[in-house]
Amino acid sequence: MRIRNESDLDAYDALSKDSKEQRKTYHEVMSSDDRKRMEELRVFLEFVKASGLPIDPSTALCLDPPFPDIRCRLSSSLYFFELAEVTDEGLARRYGESLKTREFLGGWYSQAEPLTSIFTSKAQKTYQTDGVPLGLLLYYWKQASFDPDDQKVLSELKLSVDQMLLSGPFSRIWIYEYRGRVLRVFQR
Repeated sequence: MRIRNESDLDAYDALSKDSKEQRKTYHEVMSSDDRKRMEELRVFLEFVKASGLPIDPSTALCLDPPFPDIRCRLSSSLYFFELAEVTDEGLARRYGESLKTREFLGGWYSQAEPLTSIFTSKAQKTYQTDGVPLGLLLYYWKQASFDPDDQKVLSELKLSVDQMLLSGPFSRIWIYEYRGRVLRVFQR
């Protein structure tokens, strides 16, 4: 099963109504690219609801590199979105280790560092957009999001955001808490 759009997600979700075992089997044989597309498409569709942007969800289509992750229609014009999950790598590593050992491995994590790391990574990539505008959607899925009023985190991000918007391919950057709210929008 290839996950490319909302109807593919609906077909996958309908499997659970017939047989949880069948859905589990599909998930196990699904490629890692399709699992990634499925996660990103779910995040994107929830983001569309939370953001209030005039995006027709049925136009969302997952793409492969060198294109950005999703192409859709925003206010009836084509628009691309590149997505990235915000996760502190040290926290993710400790979490993974905890799952293996069943021991709690706590510790601190950074709110600003994962965001600036994503900016650096995404700034180095080239996207084929053929002149269509491109936005960057950073989302929190597993890690707790930062407080959008936290001036310390915002001041740490300011230089990276400004640099990304001025010299990078992105016209807007959204920071989104999955199934929650849009925390921040930055634009040129």
